[in-house]
Amino acid sequence: MFHLFMAVVCSSSVAVLLRISGRLGLRKMEVIAVNYLTAVVVSLLIQGGGIGASFRTLETAITQIALDGGSTITQEREVLWGIVAGIPLGIIYFLAFIVYQRALRENGLGLSGGFAKMGILLPMALSMLIWGEFPGMLQWAGIAVAVAAVFTGAFRGASEGVRRFTPVLLLVFVANGMAEFGSKVYQRLGGGDNRDFFLLWVFGAALLCSVLSLVHERKRDEARHGFSPLSAALGVPLGLVNYFSSWFLIPALGVLNTSVVFSVFGAGTVALLSMTGVAAFGERLDGRRWTSLVMVTAALVLVNM
Repeated sequence: MFHLFMAVVCSSSVAVLLRISGRLGLRKMEVIAVNYLTAVVVSLLIQGGGIGASFRTLETAITQIALDGGSTITQEREVLWGIVAGIPLGIIYFLAFIVYQRALRENGLGLSGGFAKMGILLPMALSMLIWGEFPGMLQWAGIAVAVAAVFTGAFRGASEGVRRFTPVLLLVFVANGMAEFGSKVYQRLGGGDNRDFFLLWVFGAALLCSVLSLVHERKRDEARHGFSPLSAALGVPLGLVNYFSSWFLIPALGVLNTSVVFSVFGAGTVALLSMTGVAAFGERLDGRRWTSLVMVTAALVLVNM
């Protein structure tokens, strides 16, 4: 549970830093580009000389696939899946951010955040259908309570939200759900032992997308010059917690049931963000948020029984 707890802490920190960025009026794409650059650098530093070995292993994998279809691949397959799963997941990471930003503009934080967190239902359902990862009876109860906690804590004015529903909210749900599911795909097919190599390709692809988008913005807005030092200062810690959110989540998926991991991940993030909002931003917890916190506690007890 340590890895899952740290994944929740890092995921919550991402949301907090993005909120700080918004309050400071920083250029969002600059912050995001620095964030992904930091994640790539962290991956390279953690691997050290291991990245050269990973590429040599990849070369061996390609050779074996050409010779026997990959039937004898072990470690080589893990490295190959790091690229096969990493690049499209990096693109999904970037697109998830873009649609989330649009949803925030059109529907506000409460409704958009609710659909983002409810995205955990997608990897939970897919893992059950594809790999038959069904939880036990008490864990089922804990999952139900956790999902209800996410819904209760993340949505404000649900009745008004139904009237204001727009297609971009569905995109937020799907994009965030597929982003989380991508880590599970790699853990199942790639083993998870070379997760730093996998995350290098994830954040490398996301970095490329963000740089291209930043260049496009600069060309469109010719009056904008220079790079904000404050954007870089905030983008570095954002990249650290963004990287380690996935870094901790992957081993948690290898030890615990997928439904348990994603339900606790979603509910725990909502609970921690609620408490952070009170402590750091002076927000007040209404009855719905207090109910959500109690439900999260109950869910954590049930999924560990």
